[in-house]
Amino acid sequence: MTLKQKIKRFLINFLIKIPLKPIKKIQIINGFLEYGLFIRRHKNIEKFPDKFKMYDYVNSIFSDKPILYLEFGVFEGLTFKYWVELNKNPDSQFFGFDSFEGLPEDWKGIGTIYTKGTFDTKGNIPVINDLRVKFIKGIFQNTLLKFLDENSNIFFDKQLIIHLDADLYSSELFVLCQLFKYLKPGTILIFDDFSVPNHDFRAFTDWSMSHLIDYEVIGFTIPNYIQAAIKIKEIRNNY
Repeated sequence: MTLKQKIKRFLINFLIKIPLKPIKKIQIINGFLEYGLFIRRHKNIEKFPDKFKMYDYVNSIFSDKPILYLEFGVFEGLTFKYWVELNKNPDSQFFGFDSFEGLPEDWKGIGTIYTKGTFDTKGNIPVINDLRVKFIKGIFQNTLLKFLDENSNIFFDKQLIIHLDADLYSSELFVLCQLFKYLKPGTILIFDDFSVPNHDFRAFTDWSMSHLIDYEVIGFTIPNYIQAAIKIKEIRNNY
């Protein structure tokens, strides 16, 4: 079954089965159509069977040079630990941002609802015995600005990789807007749920359009194009 056929079947089932108001269904279907066009515009790029193979590829671009890795939405630390093991450069730094108390609001995806508090680790932070690692506990709106004020100097001499797995449109848009002035050509953005049209994808498209960001997609996971890796090419907003 082709991707087009899969999408058609999904949309038919979605229209019949999902208990949402018609306007919400239309908004989500429109989001899927926009995402389909996005994939078509970026079809001749690297594709990977899972996100870890995509991480390997991204890291290989920098030949184990020092990176500044910021992850938003850590949960139990599976992805975070993978990156710590993947990049062994002693000068790399890894910062994980999470409340470790679950989602701050309900997440309404495609036929799935995660209620506030889902992904709660009871405040437990992943244990990683590596001096390059630090976790910042709290919701992003309460922690990120303070972190940036206190650590603005760390953004200048390392390759910046930002991993976004915050799930919510509001959270991801906030992070992208606050980090904007620290970005430069070559910065890598990795989205863990990019195919969700009303959250990750919408946050990225709204942000990149409003901030005049030119970018290129350097990787997708297949078959469903769920994760994406994106490289900043140019920032045309000079403020």
